[in-house]
Amino acid sequence: VRLADRDISLVFTNIHPSKSKPTATVMVVQDSTSQVLRQGVIGVGQTLSLEDLGVPVSFELDRYLGSAVLRVTEDPGLPLIFSGSLILLLGMILSLFFRYRKVWVAVLPDGDQSQVQVGGFTSKHKLAFTVEFNGLLGEIKAQ
Repeated sequence: VRLADRDISLVFTNIHPSKSKPTATVMVVQDSTSQVLRQGVIGVGQTLSLEDLGVPVSFELDRYLGSAVLRVTEDPGLPLIFSGSLILLLGMILSLFFRYRKVWVAVLPDGDQSQVQVGGFTSKHKLAFTVEFNGLLGEIKAQ
């Protein structure tokens, strides 16, 4: 719409789709300065006239037609992402049930005999590892 020598735009910002009384918020904006020349709410059967702005145009909200937006997308990498997430989750669950522990046994010559050195490490369940490690030392000493 052209108003004198200025371009203006009619912008519908909010549409309230009430079944009994739908309304729309309307703004008349001057394009060059983004100045709002007129703002208001019109309902069904109401008219917005721009004649006082020097434009012989009027807009009427005749009726509201309901609409819905349905977005359909395709992501070919989605099965790979779900598979990786499932493997990661399974690994995390298994880490709760299995203990990570290391035991080192070194047999060193000591003249006519051999010396056995034993060491161990765990990052969790340290008390249980201590009991298990002492049992292992008892078995080694028994032999």
